[in-house]
Amino acid sequence: MWTTLLISLSVLFMALVSYLVLALFLGARPRRRWLVLASLVHGLALLVLVTLWSNGLPGYFQDNALYLELRSFLLGPSDPLADPGADLVLIDNSRSRSGVVGGEGQTGPITDRAELAELLRFLNGHSDELGLVVCDVLFLEPSAADGSLAAAVIDLHRKGLVLLARGVGPNVAALDFGPAVHAPATVGLQDGMVAAFRLMEEGVPGLPYAMYQRTEGVAARPVAGGMFLAETNGHGTALVHPVFQPVLDRLPSDLFAASDEGPVSDAPAHRPLPLHTAVAPYGRVLLEDRLKHPRGGRKPVVFIGEFGEPGVGISADRHATLQGERGGALIILNTYLDLLAGAHRVSVLSLLLQFGVFTLVTLFVLLRTWPLVRRKGKGYSLLAWVGCARWPSSDEPEDLGQEKSSNWRSLVFRATRKHLGDLLLDLLPTALVFLLFLLLENGLDQHVNLAACLLYFLAFGALFGHLHSPPRRT
Repeated sequence: MWTTLLISLSVLFMALVSYLVLALFLGARPRRRWLVLASLVHGLALLVLVTLWSNGLPGYFQDNALYLELRSFLLGPSDPLADPGADLVLIDNSRSRSGVVGGEGQTGPITDRAELAELLRFLNGHSDELGLVVCDVLFLEPSAADGSLAAAVIDLHRKGLVLLARGVGPNVAALDFGPAVHAPATVGLQDGMVAAFRLMEEGVPGLPYAMYQRTEGVAARPVAGGMFLAETNGHGTALVHPVFQPVLDRLPSDLFAASDEGPVSDAPAHRPLPLHTAVAPYGRVLLEDRLKHPRGGRKPVVFIGEFGEPGVGISADRHATLQGERGGALIILNTYLDLLAGAHRVSVLSLLLQFGVFTLVTLFVLLRTWPLVRRKGKGYSLLAWVGCARWPSSDEPEDLGQEKSSNWRSLVFRATRKHLGDLLLDLLPTALVFLLFLLLENGLDQHVNLAACLLYFLAFGALFGHLHSPPRRT
């Protein structure tokens, strides 16, 4: 399990190595072409590092939480009823409970499996209108209805329309169907918080990725020594990251308060339908209507899990995330919707944008360390301004604070301009990296390890700006 301290030390070590290599390569008085070349090489190396290493690490939760708050402040809250990219029919089992078969060490209540079996039989009767049935329920204790539930699962499995969640412990023997039906519902943790999602563990897809493979008709295989996966479907092959960090905001955290109830036929789409209602005559009418009128031309995905209306029912499936506590069903659904949006795909445009920003930020830091002599020529004045931002040029006084002036306002203005300008320039690399990831996430649905890159450039800039002392111009 990754900890914040271990990841931070790893990133700081990478920044120190980069500093030492660049400082030795550039020497005391590097030429301009060497600064540009060093920036290009460092930008490319950092892109490889981010793509192959830091994106596989869990996130820094406090930093990423701040980033999400800033994103909401700048862009405003997202519409909780916006099209999530899939037609979801949600069934809440948190209020449908029954006892267990007697036995020492066994506890209750558990999900009412008789109702669950009845729902699956009903859905099997409408299999032509179904995209998939997902059951995020663990069957760790036996019950009297296990036989009928197993038969209902097998009927759906024959048509390739069912997936069941698998936890750490095994299901009871009667409800253990093997990897063809079960998919692990585990995620990567950091300090006990949900952090990252690995698409496949030892060749077995996790539940969100198994859902994605079923609904999109995708097969995946590891390539480049497992550093990437190659997804293949009827439209071609795409390269994807084996690990990515889902942003759990595509569905609202409280689905019961997401909106006012619309027409009766819309109710299951706006909020979870209780399991005991879904098997009642009224609920069957709602489900039949939803299955016969899919949204956006997509076959509905029926997801059964604990959504836990606040203050009602029982819901133990809760986990800590960077956005607060979330239900396990919502974590799985949001990750699935991230996959549908392509958050795990390797985007050429995303790579080019990252390379460009990493190179520009590196060049900016190097120019502030080795300032350029002012020369005439197009485009050179901007580089010279960056270079002179920290170190004074030959025709400027070394210490503005020692200037004689009878106007105290002028002294305050000069001191403020000097120190405030330095502060803003120190923050510019961080601001550029933040804007890059804002663009990647909201424009390309690419989730990159923001906090790791921010920490890297903070350390990188500090090493060159404060520990490295280039010769001053005379």
